[in-house]
Amino acid sequence: MLALTGMTACGNTKTEQKSESKEVTQAEKKEEKTEETKDENKKVRTITDHAGNEVEVPEKIERIVIDQIPILSTYMAYHHGKAPYIVGYAGSLKQVISNTVLKDIAPELLDSQNTVQAQSDINIEEIMKLKPDVIFYNASNKEHYETLKKTGIPCVGFATVGTNGPADPTDKLPAISYWLMGSFARSSYKNLMLSAPLIILGVIIIRFLIFRLNIMSLSEDEAKSLGVNVKKTRLIFIFASTLITASSISMCGQVGWIGLIIPHMARMMVGANNTHTLPFSISLGASLMVLIEALSRAVSVIELPISVLTAIIGAPIFISLIRKTGGGFN
Repeated sequence: MLALTGMTACGNTKTEQKSESKEVTQAEKKEEKTEETKDENKKVRTITDHAGNEVEVPEKIERIVIDQIPILSTYMAYHHGKAPYIVGYAGSLKQVISNTVLKDIAPELLDSQNTVQAQSDINIEEIMKLKPDVIFYNASNKEHYETLKKTGIPCVGFATVGTNGPADPTDKLPAISYWLMGSFARSSYKNLMLSAPLIILGVIIIRFLIFRLNIMSLSEDEAKSLGVNVKKTRLIFIFASTLITASSISMCGQVGWIGLIIPHMARMMVGANNTHTLPFSISLGASLMVLIEALSRAVSVIELPISVLTAIIGAPIFISLIRKTGGGFN
């Protein structure tokens, strides 16, 4: 009996030791996971924000504070209309969300705190209470940046309308509009070397098939009876014409009216035979563009967009040509 009792006691002791060791092992694993999670949260990466500042941000971002209302649209655009991870924003935004479609698009915003700002001043204490991983501010607002960086929380500048960054529409839009109206101001030999081979290729294709172009001026049945594959020939001419046009526009933008005026003038002078009309149209168009370019530099202190002058000159000429010819040529 004593022996059995001793053996039972030893067995219980071993069982207790095993359970204790299991508990210790599980506790150690939990501690290791916690430490790993902490290490992951401590991992940072360096980014360059829209204000041009290099900022160290956590590898994993789960809490964000937005400084000003205009940033929200930019932020939501990055997230396809959603607003995840936002825990705080300007107080006036709460009312905007409640009274607009934003409450349906991003309902998660209603759960965020609206105490980032006290009236027009930044409330640093309230921001600190939210414990954000990063703060997004307007990249053009340097005063807010100087105040926010005192919190020690990474501050990332977001570009909105009016900034001087690469996303600034006030800087890029005029350049785009000026290019759309046509200009030789930015033309260079480098651009010409890129576009010229494509233009020459398009001209060569059309030149070698010029007799088919004359046949294509007939009806489709007549062209087929003369042995021309109408669909194939049409696609080849469309490809060659697109190649020439796209390459030219890439260098100088869109120049209107030249494509309407020059072919009509060339046909009036040399007839409808494309063997003569094509080279004459190229020479006439180039000569007219040189004159208009010189005129655009001479009539004003700044260089006027070419399309402005081609529209002023071209529209009356085109109307007079249509009236004289009745819209057709022999």
